[in-house]
Amino acid sequence: MYFKIVPIEDTKYTNMGMIEVMAEFYLEPNDIGYDDYIAEHLHNLPIEPYPNFVVEGNIYYIKDKDDYDDWFSKVKKKEVLTPFCIHSIQFEYDVTEDEILYCFEWALAMSHQNYLKKDLICQKGGQLVNQPFDYIGRKERGATDDVKNNTRNKVGNLKKIDFTKLDKSKLYKVK
Repeated sequence: MYFKIVPIEDTKYTNMGMIEVMAEFYLEPNDIGYDDYIAEHLHNLPIEPYPNFVVEGNIYYIKDKDDYDDWFSKVKKKEVLTPFCIHSIQFEYDVTEDEILYCFEWALAMSHQNYLKKDLICQKGGQLVNQPFDYIGRKERGATDDVKNNTRNKVGNLKKIDFTKLDKSKLYKVK
């Protein structure tokens, strides 16, 4: 098993003085459940977008399924392995890189167990696994200007980090 940190950006949590970090979780050949994972998450996907999508607002749809099927049968494809889970954690702005890796190492193990039980958030309609925090209060109050600035600075610094190259990354299953 391993995880990949998704590039960190400003999110709705930034004005609350928090940083949202997401990671994708993957299984490897020796992991329990790997065969089911591959059957479900290895896809042969086109390397170029379908040219005839119809767009209405932010919604893209296929108007002519026969045209799409014909295009799909001819277009070049590549195998893409998608994660078995994507997990997000919200941290205070003073979080360390090591704390981020530690939390995702824990979440990876928990998510793998839930995946084997077919009990992931995406399959169950959502569940709370994080420690509760005053989301409504923080959203209404926001954060002080100093905290917002510190948070934005930290997000900017985290954007530049390759988590696979941190000194302690060998302790974690980060790739």
